[in-house]
Amino acid sequence: MATIYRQYRPQRFAEVVGQPHVTKTLEEAIVKGRIAHAYLFQGPRGTGKTSTARILAKRLLCEQSKAAEACGQCASCQATEAGKNIDILEIDAASNRGIDNIRSLRESTTLSASMGKYKIYIIDEVHMLSHDAFPALLKTLEEPASHVIFILATTELHKVPQTILSRCQVYRFRRATPEEMRGRLTYILSQEKREAQRDVLDFIINRSDGCYRDAESLLGQLLSLKAKTLTASLITESLGLPSPKMVLNFLAALAARDGKSALEIVDTIYSQGFDVDQFIQESMRGARDLLVAKAKGDRNVAEFMQGSGASVALTAAVRALVQATADLAFVPQPFIALEIAVLSICMVPAASPSAPAQTISSAPGAKVNPQPAMSSGVALSSSKPAATPAQTGSDAPPEAGVVSVDTVRAVWGELISTIKQNNPVASTFLRAVEPIEVNGNVIVVKVSYPLHLTFFEKPDQKTAVEGALSQLLSTPVALKCKMDQSLLNKMAQASRPAAQGSGQDDSLYQSVKEVFGT
Repeated sequence: MATIYRQYRPQRFAEVVGQPHVTKTLEEAIVKGRIAHAYLFQGPRGTGKTSTARILAKRLLCEQSKAAEACGQCASCQATEAGKNIDILEIDAASNRGIDNIRSLRESTTLSASMGKYKIYIIDEVHMLSHDAFPALLKTLEEPASHVIFILATTELHKVPQTILSRCQVYRFRRATPEEMRGRLTYILSQEKREAQRDVLDFIINRSDGCYRDAESLLGQLLSLKAKTLTASLITESLGLPSPKMVLNFLAALAARDGKSALEIVDTIYSQGFDVDQFIQESMRGARDLLVAKAKGDRNVAEFMQGSGASVALTAAVRALVQATADLAFVPQPFIALEIAVLSICMVPAASPSAPAQTISSAPGAKVNPQPAMSSGVALSSSKPAATPAQTGSDAPPEAGVVSVDTVRAVWGELISTIKQNNPVASTFLRAVEPIEVNGNVIVVKVSYPLHLTFFEKPDQKTAVEGALSQLLSTPVALKCKMDQSLLNKMAQASRPAAQGSGQDDSLYQSVKEVFGT
């Protein structure tokens, strides 16, 4: 059985959704006999470029129709729909990108059409052609045979040379609007005699980002289930994605700067095997929706957004999550980037007292308990460890026996577990640092972020960690942090050009505009 997006691929101009500015122009040109020798369809993936190219090719080779649409009955139309029309050659430029491939194509244009009036070449992802192949293609477009028509398609118009563009009629395809996407999905559901809750359609629309093919593939995956009606619970069960309620709980914790609850959700995400990048994207999308709804005065916005500090916290959360996405390529464990993002949000004191995070009931697997907002000075425990090194200098090592770096690494996991009992925040930081050397009784650890350095330079945090580590090693030790400069250099290069700074504005509208550019 064909996949949904193949099964419901448009076969006529009238069936192409969301591109009337393209289809109407092509229909009128066909009726008037104004056929160009080269077309270029440009736009995001999954918006109908290749489908429209095939429909245009089918109509141009139709043996009977005098109207804008192909008859669909003649031998040529039947062969085209079956993918067997020898006068239509589809070429994937990604795998046929060399100059030799284009030279072979050029030689084949000298042959006459076998069945119809034209010989049509559809070159998909034309921007993938090599630097040397474009001049060869240009030569073919400059001196086309009267029976040859080229239909090029690309998702990256800026990579196509201007000399190629100037010899083509360029048609720009746009992303589907939510209304168009909803209509398309509803149509497919009706044809399949199935139903779906509105939340399911909203989820598919948000995930597909205006791409019909992605939306139809996702719907097809859900339709493979036996359920007559598609419900929100099926998203988590069948697609392996965190539930919308879990994401909302996470955002509620961030809005309240409740680091403990947010980190517990991160632990749940980790234990259930969800993809970190996927969860970050869902969280950013959810935060954006909440901020925009609040800015527009939507009365149905989540209750935890009513506080004055929630919007500021979520705006900061989006920035931190964007940075976490960039950091995923540099950290050895993806969850570290997410945990650091949570800590960078929750350790900054709120402008005004925030309410505890309000959880949404029945979030699958999420243990989110209301906790007071965290401040920048997070103590590991109200009681200090019994054995603490003497603080006679900034990094003065206490006198004791010799400790090796291998010994420190061996007990590091136990140190994290011990610290986590009193404060998960500190344990998260310890997971992100690495012991690299021991000088006497000074343990040097490598840190990747300035936030780590700031945290461990606080006297109470430093003393508590040193005390716990001293107990595990049975000898007094001191802690010294060293920045991983190579990682910072890589991150700085990846982030160029840096965003231009802008003045602060206290209004919610300006905050949303700064983050989303709207």
